[in-house]
Amino acid sequence: MKIKRMKAGDVVVFADWNKNSIGTVQSIGERGGIVFLTNGKWKFPQSVVLLRDRLEYLRGELRNGQISYGEIAELQSYSDYIGKDDVELLEAAGVPEFA
Repeated sequence: MKIKRMKAGDVVVFADWNKNSIGTVQSIGERGGIVFLTNGKWKFPQSVVLLRDRLEYLRGELRNGQISYGEIAELQSYSDYIGKDDVELLEAAGVPEFA
């Protein structure tokens, strides 16, 4: 993960006790060593991925027919962050069409 791609306000995904969690970047430490989140937590940049990048990875797995049940469950947990016009990901996440 290239830390310089992140900025305050970006929504990120990070591994936390064997489950994916979502946070919003508040600031990045000097020299890019630590990402501070708005919920008061901090993470090392290696454990943080921009949510939009993770969604695109999951889209690729879906299109290739290689998405796992765990990744589908992960996608479902991100349903509030998927664009309302992104029918492909919303459908895979199990969001009703007229929700």
